[in-house]
Amino acid sequence: MAISYKCPNCAANLLFDPDVKLLSCAFCDAKISPDDIVSQDAADGFLQGGAWEDDTVGMICDNCGAEIISEKNALATFCAFCGAPGIRVCERGGARPSRMIPFTYGREEAEKEFLKWCGTKKFLPRGFTSAGTLKKLTGLYVPFWLMDYMVGVNVTWIDHMEEKNAKGESHTEYYEKRKQGLLVWNKVPVDGAQKIDDILMEGIEPFNYEMLRAYDTKYLAGFYADKYDTSAEKLTRRVFLRVAKYVKEACGPGRVQFTDNSVYYPPAAEYVLLPVWFLNYHYQGKDYAFVLNGQTGKTAGETPLNKFKVTLLTAAVLLVSGAIFAAAGILIFGGAF
Repeated sequence: MAISYKCPNCAANLLFDPDVKLLSCAFCDAKISPDDIVSQDAADGFLQGGAWEDDTVGMICDNCGAEIISEKNALATFCAFCGAPGIRVCERGGARPSRMIPFTYGREEAEKEFLKWCGTKKFLPRGFTSAGTLKKLTGLYVPFWLMDYMVGVNVTWIDHMEEKNAKGESHTEYYEKRKQGLLVWNKVPVDGAQKIDDILMEGIEPFNYEMLRAYDTKYLAGFYADKYDTSAEKLTRRVFLRVAKYVKEACGPGRVQFTDNSVYYPPAAEYVLLPVWFLNYHYQGKDYAFVLNGQTGKTAGETPLNKFKVTLLTAAVLLVSGAIFAAAGILIFGGAF
């Protein structure tokens, strides 16, 4: 059975508006709290990932192979990852997430944050902040695995301290330190999409997990959801490296030698969707990505350099430098070189 959320005033489709945290009707401009809409997920008692709903559609990019899920009224016209227009409908596959964090940054706020971020960058190519580029800013729910990692910590390291004797002479004292005990890191995030840069995703952490709620289609309205293509089992190594770093950092600074004999227990993982505004920009044969945390507004990305602007600046600097040296020569020697 298809699931839809209709305006009680005019029966038009409702879309979730992060700017006001309400479901908005584009036809009569009604604003309705999501809590006032009876959720089909709640009616079905859904708590864990199952099949996608009948009112969602799968789409695939013919250029890069990216697959996303959307409600049927928000079909994509271009790929959020490579910018190609070749998007076609495909069969939905895989499980839907158990929980999600809805967007709190709407398009208007996201565009403002993008332009603010661009304002801190130099030598941007013409068109990078154009209206055409802004249209490609896409609200995308990114698939994440949140992993709970329990560690039986057993580490030793050599620490040191600079001391002075009665004569004021400095010397270094070395001593061994040990830490043991059970530590748990909850909800360590790792994105489950290979085509999304891991460094970018880590750059917009953290998310506020207190806002996690059961997956609900009404928060998908007007946005897209990427499907995970990497299982939690294949990502445990990456999470292990992060947690091992956390264990070392928990021992404080000043380590000269560090030995980790801890027991890292297999993590428990939960599949969730987290909100990200995503923009891909293709320039001179290379792709550049901008991402914005759709909950907190934190930004990350890489911008291309306009080589012509860089060349002009270099030439200007050389001209100014030459003029300065010439003027200095006239002052010192009383004439030109």
